[in-house]
Amino acid sequence: PQRRLSSCTPGQAKGVFFLYHGFSACPDAYNTLADRMQADCWHVYQISTIGHGFNYCGSSYDNSTKDQPCTAGKYNESTLPESAEAYVEFVQRMYGVIENEVGILTAGEQAASSAFDADAFEVAVGGLSFGAPLATGTVVLAGADSVFTRLVNMSPFFGIAYKGLDDLLYKCLANAADWTECLPSFFSHTPYDISEQQAQALSVMVEQSVGYFVNAAKLDSSFSTFNLLLRKLITWSVEKPELITDATKLEYVNNALNSVIGWGWKCEMDEKSLTDGGLNRGGFCKFAVRKIAAAHAFAQFV
Repeated sequence: PQRRLSSCTPGQAKGVFFLYHGFSACPDAYNTLADRMQADCWHVYQISTIGHGFNYCGSSYDNSTKDQPCTAGKYNESTLPESAEAYVEFVQRMYGVIENEVGILTAGEQAASSAFDADAFEVAVGGLSFGAPLATGTVVLAGADSVFTRLVNMSPFFGIAYKGLDDLLYKCLANAADWTECLPSFFSHTPYDISEQQAQALSVMVEQSVGYFVNAAKLDSSFSTFNLLLRKLITWSVEKPELITDATKLEYVNNALNSVIGWGWKCEMDEKSLTDGGLNRGGFCKFAVRKIAAAHAFAQFV
């Protein structure tokens, strides 16, 4: 992590804040917040999430629609997790780092001032968007006796969802003969830049695989069933693909998971450098479906 120490006199620190960034960002997203917290006597650690931190492969996108060593001709996503387990291991490793750093910081503050109250020293962890389940997972997996005193989640991503999507699905299911008719609406109205063709392919992926995970004959078209099923299937597709025993169907599922989608023009505009009128943000604006599905699986696990 990037370590930024309090700007106050040693021995006067109020606490330490460990920050996880989002899927389409980087640790520098917290630079302004970190400056303010340092001035307010906080130490700040800006954590680089697993799979992030590589230089761009190129300066522009190509027309590739499949995941490859350099996704969309721009991003090195070679170490971006493809399962929830990798994220679990990451936050467990991070807790070991955090616990060690807290020990070093408190010892330093105590050495600097006999008036320093270690019991009042705050240890906070938080994150924005996908950083929120990472922060939450760090706390949960650390156990009841962890060093944390605060958990701060900002606009959390705890699974694939979008404002207005529930209303759209509710209306669709009320007028559909079968729940599968609403699959294209679900995928085309998520917050990702998904083409009509990709929405159809992902819908077929669900239809091809659902029978391997649940008894499809017993599914109804209720809103609650559809919502639960879709979120579970996104997880199962990356966590338990071995249950799909038909090779042809498994190939179709893998092709759909390897297709490239993204956050759309707003993310790509923000990504441009400050001199080009953007915000110079890091992270990934385009990625394979499999990568965001793994993030979804971890968020649902937490």
